[in-house]
Amino acid sequence: MKLPITLETKGPIIDPVPSGGGMINGGQKLVFDSQNRPMVTYHKSDTDGNMQIYVARFDHGKWTRRVLSAWDKPVKFSGRGAMPFIGIRISPPQRIDTKVWTVAYRHRDYGSGVRAFNEETLQPITNDIPRPRPEFPAELKRAEIAFKGIGTRQAHDLGDSGDPKVRYVMKWDVLPANHDRKRSGPLPPPATLRVYKLIRREN
Repeated sequence: MKLPITLETKGPIIDPVPSGGGMINGGQKLVFDSQNRPMVTYHKSDTDGNMQIYVARFDHGKWTRRVLSAWDKPVKFSGRGAMPFIGIRISPPQRIDTKVWTVAYRHRDYGSGVRAFNEETLQPITNDIPRPRPEFPAELKRAEIAFKGIGTRQAHDLGDSGDPKVRYVMKWDVLPANHDRKRSGPLPPPATLRVYKLIRREN
């Protein structure tokens, strides 16, 4: 495949999931492993129609896929526009050890938890999973505006700060999703958009 990738580029296909196969926009998370190989986690229905979490990585000219869960319940969803929680949600993979990654999830039948896998084999890890470290300091989760229902959102840098111990995070206060409906009642005052410089300190 020639770079750069454009809208006219044919493929590559990570997983040929058919229509109604359990995927949704935003349900796919792309990261790069310790060797800068693209790694994608996503959810879809298995051959029995049950929802599962998968991880795929491109290496040696092909995509390798592994299933990380063994659930026995389907998650069916449909509709138009911005939908509320569809029954499954996953977070971007997080490396918690040299070769161990985790994927946090929320499932309507199984609750919230994490699935871990080995970076080299992509095989699930079920025993002695290291405890995930917080992605951001707790202060970045606290809203500045005193208003009912207000929360926070964060966006972190995708590039290189030039210092492996430094990263930047943008944070702002938000109301919860309203699913494309007009809001009623008073609105909160304008929020301040802040950029934080985070420095990792050695233990």
